[in-house]
Amino acid sequence: AYNLASKFAGNELLLKVDCDTMLEQGFLAAHPLNESSVYYRTFWRLARDENERHLNGVFYMPRSLFEDVQGYDERLVTYGWDDTDLFSRLEREARAISRTFQYDRLHHIRHDDETRAANQVDVSNPMVQTQMNSLMIQRVPHWKYVAKEEMTTYLLKAQSADMKVLEASVVRLSQSGYKQLSLDEYLEVKRVAEERVAHDSYGIPWDVIKELVVPLAEVLQDIRFSSSSDSRETRLLFVELCCSAGDVLRGLNFALSLGVESFPIIFVSVAPSKNMQNITLRDVIDLDSIHIPLARDAERFVKLVEVQRFRCKDNLTSCSQWDPAFLNICEKDCLDGNGTDKKHVLLRFPSSSNLPYPSEKPALSHLVPSQRVSHNMKALAIDSNSTCMVVYLGERYQMRHSFFVSAANRVRPLAEQRHVSLLVTGDQRTAVLGLRREIGNLSVPSIETSEVMMKKVLDDGLGSFFVELAELFVASKHCNILLNEGKPSESVGKLFKFLLIRSAETDKELTEEERRLIDRNGVRRLPTRV
Repeated sequence: AYNLASKFAGNELLLKVDCDTMLEQGFLAAHPLNESSVYYRTFWRLARDENERHLNGVFYMPRSLFEDVQGYDERLVTYGWDDTDLFSRLEREARAISRTFQYDRLHHIRHDDETRAANQVDVSNPMVQTQMNSLMIQRVPHWKYVAKEEMTTYLLKAQSADMKVLEASVVRLSQSGYKQLSLDEYLEVKRVAEERVAHDSYGIPWDVIKELVVPLAEVLQDIRFSSSSDSRETRLLFVELCCSAGDVLRGLNFALSLGVESFPIIFVSVAPSKNMQNITLRDVIDLDSIHIPLARDAERFVKLVEVQRFRCKDNLTSCSQWDPAFLNICEKDCLDGNGTDKKHVLLRFPSSSNLPYPSEKPALSHLVPSQRVSHNMKALAIDSNSTCMVVYLGERYQMRHSFFVSAANRVRPLAEQRHVSLLVTGDQRTAVLGLRREIGNLSVPSIETSEVMMKKVLDDGLGSFFVELAELFVASKHCNILLNEGKPSESVGKLFKFLLIRSAETDKELTEEERRLIDRNGVRRLPTRV
């Protein structure tokens, strides 16, 4: 349409503006064209904000320059790159000299990407489509040599006696340049375009891009719909989880609580360790069932993106030697105000466990356990309407029979007084089974179920991880009192510290005997549902 319009222009100077552009009074006078080789344009790299970047494409030039390069390349039939391609050919072929418009003299009317590409067919991501067009145009014959054969031709009919109103009907429509590519070429163009946007626009390191579990196109769509329309303001959170069930839940809870406020897209990897070999994030939770609304926009949600592994095991400065994208990521320090010049954050658990929790509600209630974890939770046979008391066996718990007897004598009276069951859990599964035997019929699950689960743990090296994970999920949903026996791991301690709420109203419900037991045994109360 622009090429056709240029043929009927009644002046030797062409001014092209889009319908979403406004010009200030005196615009033309501020941009004189006295030389045939000079033209004015906008440069998106010089834009002062995201909105001004969309002024790219406005130009003012001699008509002769436009015709020298055969105008726009009509094989670019989708959104993006048509203006940049035109300016490139002007300077390369016509030796034109470009000058920049005064940005105070023109303004772009704000609107979102959906509106921008509303009339485009099959354009789901304008940023990716722009990159695809830039790559496609390099693979087809140069427009200068094929324009006469491939340019759209029209049949013109006069609609007024003075010939000032014409009706243009298409006789032959210029074909999309993508039709000249093979399927393999098209897929390669699409892959490279998506990777460019992910790396160059959003700052995702190449190592992360290569390790994504889901298609990159899906990740880019999630980023578009969950974050700022300005790629320069989009913040991403990278989280590496290790090395126990408690560490994993603590890390997920922290990341999701942080994501609600500042990081709508969270890239998560589960690193292999002694107790966690070949475990993926989908083994832990059902990713498709997470719907946690953002604090600033309840219509948008936090998105977890699974990564197979984070290859950068050294400090980020070392990794930046092969990928500058790592220079834009800081490790946890910038959460407290340092390193604010960097957009993205990397957290590694449990080494990040000493970070203070965001002042957000717990996120565990939004997590749906994976099928394997859910199966283990059902084996615990806890009534959804009942409550229980958790006894967590921490590190270096003594596994002599006398210790089991002593522990059972401490926790059994409190459970009997409140008519609740006891859920014994911890990372030392032999000790867990021993204390469950001593507690007897107050134990959840029953001792018979416990022994079956223990056999599974011994037969399957990953069994202990999934059983403890199931028990922690159950504890967070059904148990309202916690007792620590031994020293809990740092991550589990902080996890429960965040989940536990001991309110004044709750304290009023306790008897004097229960208060004495609580004070003596270090009981902390849990909400009935997290």
